[in-house]
Amino acid sequence: MSDPDSQAIAGRFASKWDWEKALLERSIAEGLTPTAQHVALALSTYADGDGTSIRPTAARVVRVTGRSRATVFQALKELRNRGWVTQVSKGAGATRRASEYRLSIPPKVQ
Repeated sequence: MSDPDSQAIAGRFASKWDWEKALLERSIAEGLTPTAQHVALALSTYADGDGTSIRPTAARVVRVTGRSRATVFQALKELRNRGWVTQVSKGAGATRRASEYRLSIPPKVQ
């Protein structure tokens, strides 16, 4: 799980609008896989306007993207590692609580 303070230093948290614009303008040029971009855009549909409160279950993301569970988890890992999303809390399968994410814009890759 990412530390929100370190993420704020590495990049910046973003509104849904600013994040979607940055993702579409930068993601392919900076090497984000098309699958991760697809999962990212699917996640953003669940975000509040300020880019917070993203809580779809893995099963829901699998359903809306048509990707396998393993592919969705790999894409989420890529998005976290590259700074496009920050994991706020980890889900708990036993209680059927989904992980929570928020949108963030990483520093530009040169």
